[in-house]
Amino acid sequence: MLEHNVTIRVIDPYSHRRVALVERFNKTLSKILYKIQYAVESISSDPKLIRAWVRHLPEAIDYLNNYPTRLIRELGSEKWGLEPVKAIALERVESRPSTKYKHPVGQDEIRLKKGDTVRYLLANAEWEGGMENQKRATDPTFSPSLHRI
Repeated sequence: MLEHNVTIRVIDPYSHRRVALVERFNKTLSKILYKIQYAVESISSDPKLIRAWVRHLPEAIDYLNNYPTRLIRELGSEKWGLEPVKAIALERVESRPSTKYKHPVGQDEIRLKKGDTVRYLLANAEWEGGMENQKRATDPTFSPSLHRI
């Protein structure tokens, strides 16, 4: 960890919402790659093609990084819709939630900065044993891996 200048921070239980853009990116990426993989498997039963999606991963990531998302914009800009590749180069961007909350969000909350390291809250299915088994006290609550913003 010291080699890579990674700071470990303790986070509050609700911080998984702060990485929503990353989670949404992962969901969209998996949908794109699933379509490709399903199409390949439907026309061929060759076992070498089981990981055909790997070849298309760079193209899919490039597409998503250069496609404007309506949830972010440059600070001070009136137009919503900024490409993630441009947002990564900026120090700060303004974002809006994709859903409306029933409570005030963003007020008196610590803002994460570019380069912060986070863990995300595990969903029920990600617990050891999955949703079928009862959660044990020793099951992890947060992701074992660190993710950099």
